[in-house]
Amino acid sequence: MWFWTMSVVGDVWFGFSWLLNQLPKFNPVKTIPDLAALKRYCYSATSPMAPPGSPASTSLSPPPTPLTSPYSTP
Repeated sequence: MWFWTMSVVGDVWFGFSWLLNQLPKFNPVKTIPDLAALKRYCYSATSPMAPPGSPASTSLSPPPTPLTSPYSTP
């Protein structure tokens, strides 16, 4: 008998949680982004999203030679 009771309780709980997940879809919040504030945030000098001052690879020299093992045969 308690199996049946627990299954009903679980079903009611999952139904309730599903309903809570669906409620925001009935009344969505419509927001308009403040483009000026986004531009100030993204393009300021102290912004974490500011692009780096120089590219990641600035060297034009060839890449270093790979290390060789003293145990390898030439």
